[in-house]
Amino acid sequence: AGIGYVEAREILKEDYKVVSVIGDGSFTGGMAYEGLNDAADSKEPLLIILNDNEMSIAPNVGGFAQHLSRLRTKESYLGFKEKYRNALSKTPFSQAIYRITRDVKDFFRRIVLPTTIFENMGLTYIGPVDGNDVENMITLLRLAKGMKRPVLLHVHTQKGKGYAPAEAAPSAYHGVGRFDPEVGIVKGVAKETFSSAFGREICEIAAENDRICAITAAMPDGTGLTD
Repeated sequence: AGIGYVEAREILKEDYKVVSVIGDGSFTGGMAYEGLNDAADSKEPLLIILNDNEMSIAPNVGGFAQHLSRLRTKESYLGFKEKYRNALSKTPFSQAIYRITRDVKDFFRRIVLPTTIFENMGLTYIGPVDGNDVENMITLLRLAKGMKRPVLLHVHTQKGKGYAPAEAAPSAYHGVGRFDPEVGIVKGVAKETFSSAFGREICEIAAENDRICAITAAMPDGTGLTD
């Protein structure tokens, strides 16, 4: 959708910003890569925010989840880099040490921080950054807004941040009906659902047939396959 708005903007020669927000769970779908591919090819300004909370409805699995996990090591690396630079900027002698060790530092940076899939596609990559830090996010959004090319801003967030019950049980709060915010979700009488009936039945069949396999849609609870 985002790249469609961008192309319409350019054809009509209009002036507005386009922002697409996608969760890391949605990257399990192939259409996301079509959008990234077209965005990079267009070279037109577009901000893509990747909200990475390490969750779909359940915790993420797969190759792309592993790639994002490796990128998140960059957060600790950037914190170390800032302390390192500050410590070696106090005297001329320490500044000389900093210059001498820069090549060594860059060597280790290339080992710790492999090139991202986004950069390889031709997108400008920023991140990962703390998506729960509002002031820093405002600064980065203003920075990305001024860039005249497609940018992917990778924000690392905590699902349910700020609400203790959701922080403790993020899957349970992915989609909820009415509940008491003071105490959280009140357990009622469980009703039979299609998913629960399916899950019970498939377990009974699988107990007698070891050729039965189940594939979840990134959510064992929602598809009745937890058991």
